[in-house]
Amino acid sequence: MTFDASIAAQRALQHVLASGELGEDLAGVLEAERIFSASVGDEALRAFETLQALSTPYAHAKSFQAFLIYITWQQFVEETSAKHVHTGLALCDRYLAQWNDGSPESTQIVELRCSYKAALGEDEEEEDECDEDVFKGGD
Repeated sequence: MTFDASIAAQRALQHVLASGELGEDLAGVLEAERIFSASVGDEALRAFETLQALSTPYAHAKSFQAFLIYITWQQFVEETSAKHVHTGLALCDRYLAQWNDGSPESTQIVELRCSYKAALGEDEEEEDECDEDVFKGGD
């Protein structure tokens, strides 16, 4: 990847704070994020699941959705599992369906989507955004 998902997650969280996207759930999100960032193992997983539980109620919250995608990658790296890959892909697809605008953030989300697909060993028949970055031969 061409970026650090943990730094991108922190940047997205700062946008969440500035935008007020989460309203009354903000304090709980910040506490769960603090635990997720400072812990490993079961404690981090519980905090991660707390954050993921808000993905559907806040499906319209762009920065929060990006944050969830980035932390899902972090969790996948910590605990490699198909469940995290499928969660990441679903979040990426939802994000890109709404906000695939060519911005640096959406470009990162496309890159993560490609990484999730590669983790599953999926090859698509048609060329998509993932294939654009693949080296096509030559010297």
